[in-house]
Amino acid sequence: MTEVKRKYGYDFSDYSKPSLHRRINRFFLNWKFRDVEVFKNKLISDKLFFEYFLQELTVTVTEMFRDPSFFKILAYDIFPILKKMPFIRIWHAGCSTGQEAYSLAILLKEHGLLEKCRIYATDINSKLLDVAKNGVFPPDLIEKYETNYLKSGGKNKFSDYYAIVEGKAKY
Repeated sequence: MTEVKRKYGYDFSDYSKPSLHRRINRFFLNWKFRDVEVFKNKLISDKLFFEYFLQELTVTVTEMFRDPSFFKILAYDIFPILKKMPFIRIWHAGCSTGQEAYSLAILLKEHGLLEKCRIYATDINSKLLDVAKNGVFPPDLIEKYETNYLKSGGKNKFSDYYAIVEGKAKY
């Protein structure tokens, strides 16, 4: 991974070693490599191949209001402090497909802060970012999202924040 860091600038040294090893091994086997050196050379010399590799390494676990107690603390302990600020910039690193960034935007709106906020949602996986930009999620998760929203201290009806468009929930 030292060569990956040197070539592409991605540092995976703080990743969980067992998880990283498992993901690399799965990628290695899925692409039917037999030689580690051939794999490393392709990884370093082929940018598109590296992008596929990067997509395999990223963690994609997310959901609306995934940790309701966190969002509740944010809304009732942190937002009052933020109200005193003239402008707020929030960086959501590793946003995956964006559900948690959308959750944050919903609560900021309910607390009258969204208009003075800029939310930067980033991820190293460009495919996940494309999903996040569209704001379209499977409707079969709405019930869970609504439960999480209410546990997070949501003030309105969760259905106020999405529309079903072509069988998908659009936020």
